[in-house]
Amino acid sequence: MRILIVSALCLLWHLPLSPVQGERPTQEKPAPQSPAPPRVTVKGKEMRKTLIYKVNPKYPSVAMHQHLTGTVNLHVVIGVDGGVKEVEFVSGPAIFAQPTIDAVRQWKYKPPKANGQPVEVDTTVEVEFSLVQ
Repeated sequence: MRILIVSALCLLWHLPLSPVQGERPTQEKPAPQSPAPPRVTVKGKEMRKTLIYKVNPKYPSVAMHQHLTGTVNLHVVIGVDGGVKEVEFVSGPAIFAQPTIDAVRQWKYKPPKANGQPVEVDTTVEVEFSLVQ
């Protein structure tokens, strides 16, 4: 008798669960995705006017001791909230790339709008490293 019960339980354990007759299986609906905000391109000089919080990059000590200078160019995407959403190194001395990226990620801009609607902004950032202040 025990073997029969154990066998029946094992059989039930391996059977797929099916809905009650007349009942439709529930399907998970994907969460509605809000459409991505439009993205506009704005020149770096224009976006600089809307910068409200700036962190200066740290000058690498190795670069300072070697008297290295240069300009780092980044491609930046600014989100609808004015925060930096994406940063990509474009050109400049490699020794300055990471400190510049780390600093620019903390920058805040006035939330961008086009025709009164929130937008993301595709722009460039240029940061100069100079020993002369």
